[in-house]
Amino acid sequence: MARGPKRDERVTVADLARMYDERMGDQAPRYRSSDRRKFAGTVKARGFTVSQDTPRLDRLQARADGMRYALKHERLEANQAKLLQQTLNNLELAIRGMKASMKDE
Repeated sequence: MARGPKRDERVTVADLARMYDERMGDQAPRYRSSDRRKFAGTVKARGFTVSQDTPRLDRLQARADGMRYALKHERLEANQAKLLQQTLNNLELAIRGMKASMKDE
């Protein structure tokens, strides 16, 4: 196995940066993932906006109703009931906030 001559000089970071700059020239960096496709969650890239406030509000209200039912009719341990009550309070705050923001629009 013939290898090239062993060199004593080391390549520094400055050398690598200079070689990169010479190779790239004045080209702007390209990012392939954004060139090929738009990401699934980017609605604005498609040119329109979707308002999902009402379905989200309905979903939160249904979840809160289910939690109220569970607190009233299910046999829960104390720590489970406390956790469920805290989650229900947070959901009710979120519902109130969504209703207020929908009213402002």
